[in-house]
Parts: sequence; structure tokens; C-alpha cells
Amino acid sequence: MICLTDILATMASAAGQILPENAAVDSIDQLSILLGTADGPARTSVILQGISGAIALRDGPWKFIKSNADQSINDMGSGSKPTDPRFALAITRTDLLFNLAEDPGENHDLSTQFPGRLEAMRNQLKSIQAGGK
Repeated sequence: MICLTDILATMASAAGQILPENAAVDSIDQLSILLGTADGPARTSVILQGISGAIALRDGPWKFIKSNADQSINDMGSGSKPTDPRFALAITRTDLLFNLAEDPGENHDLSTQFPGRLEAMRNQLKSIQAGGK
């Protein structure tokens, strides 16, 4: 699993450079993946961010989308128009859980069928947000 945030660490590695300790804290060097020399994945999870303060965690086939019902127009970025329908569609009233291997269109919320998985991913997201990588 590769994320856009990995480009900085990957390109620094390709150029033979070492990033300062506090630079690009979410970036993971993926050069061995790109060169086909990796023994396994450099990353198994990634945080995704969308409009309206939407935050999701992808971990293997699972995707957890955190409720963002408490977001305000001020949290939607500069130049936002409260009447833009995309913002209303991006509000998630409850936490959601999807298995993308079985439901790539995210049509069937599994949060009630897998409450343990939902709680584990909720805690994983909190942990990542609190400590970086």
C-alpha cells in the first residue's frame, strides 16, 4: 500500500538523502517496493482525508470512516460554499466500516456486524493521530 505522503521519503531515499528526524513524519520509504526488492509491504495501513473533515483509515481490505458530523463550514477549507452539495454528502453521521475486498463501492456498512473490528480500527486511528506513523 503506497500513499501520496510516501513520495518525499521515497524520493529522498532514491537520491541517497536522509531526511531530518522531524521531516515528513507520515512518509514511509517505498523505494524497495518500486524496485521490486522488498520482502513485504512497507505499509499496511494509511489514513485518508477528504472534504468536510472526513478521515478514514485503510488497513488491508478494511476501511474505517470516522464520523464527522461535528464538523462546521469552517472545517471545510477556504473558499467553501455551505450550499455546495458535496459538503452535505461528505458528512458521516456515524462511524462506518467496509470490507473493500468484498465491497469496493462501499455500499454495505459492516459496523454492526463487526463491532470488534470497528473498535480496533477506531483505536488504531487514534493511536496513529496521536503519534505519527
